[in-house]
Amino acid sequence: MSMTSTADVYSQLELVFPQANRIRPYVIFNMIASVDGRGGVKFSSATDRRVMAQLRAAVDAVVWGGGTIRSDPIALRLPNDLAHRSPIAVIWTRSGMLPLEHPLWHNQRSERLIFTMTRATNLAGIPAQIHQVNCLTEMLFILWQSYGIKTLLVEGGATLNYLLLSADIGEELFLTLAPVLSGDNSPTILQGGLVRGIKLECCSVKQINNEIYLRYRIKWGESP
Repeated sequence: MSMTSTADVYSQLELVFPQANRIRPYVIFNMIASVDGRGGVKFSSATDRRVMAQLRAAVDAVVWGGGTIRSDPIALRLPNDLAHRSPIAVIWTRSGMLPLEHPLWHNQRSERLIFTMTRATNLAGIPAQIHQVNCLTEMLFILWQSYGIKTLLVEGGATLNYLLLSADIGEELFLTLAPVLSGDNSPTILQGGLVRGIKLECCSVKQINNEIYLRYRIKWGESP
């Protein structure tokens, strides 16, 4: 296990992601969980939020599911030393139901895209470009082809994580292990049952105080 006391868990060089020739972006997941496997921003520390900011600054776009937007006042803002980057904000909502008042709509630095599987009548008044699609893979293709997004950070929630991974989509996983036992029935970081397990290759393990920062490559085609 590597130990570090520097301000940043990851160096800038460590967060340079491949941009392979493909028909969708390189997909990175960022999750936080308690030791008993429960997910949630309630466990997040200042260091974990710094990792989140570093990852946001290293990608072309960040995506959230509609449930996360409905429950979390996310604002895609970066600290001053990372503010030279402005990733596109992407929302995936199957229902098309999003709050008309949300901090994300007021960030003037970021372009906003909403992808929905229903008619967009409920989204009138939200300052974003709306795309009606049939599936997640269509969204990823549009992001790649129409917006030039080569790297995409997934910040959840658990249902979106499940939908992507169950479709064999994803290249890397960053997981913060928070030093707490949640002890409740809150959702895990992956909501839903996968048809089969997914093998992960550990790339790095870093400890900051009592938190563990794990980085994995997702190994498709290999049995866990």
